[in-house]
Amino acid sequence: NQTPQPLKQFILQAKEGLKSESELAFGEVPFKGAKLTYKEFDTNKLYDLGFKTEISFQKGIQMTAEWIKKEGFSDGL
Repeated sequence: NQTPQPLKQFILQAKEGLKSESELAFGEVPFKGAKLTYKEFDTNKLYDLGFKTEISFQKGIQMTAEWIKKEGFSDGL
């Protein structure tokens, strides 16, 4: 996906993909770190070099969760 999204969106997608019942508390702790722009995370050069996305972020999260469960790394997923 070449469309920039806030990190919060990726976290919410991961939560949904993992079918997590965890409660998220966005904004509970004030952020005091570096303020980064989308430019620091620009991946367009990868696409310029021929990279093509084969699976969506959501599908990748689901596949990762399935692998973690299969390998027995987590009782909580």
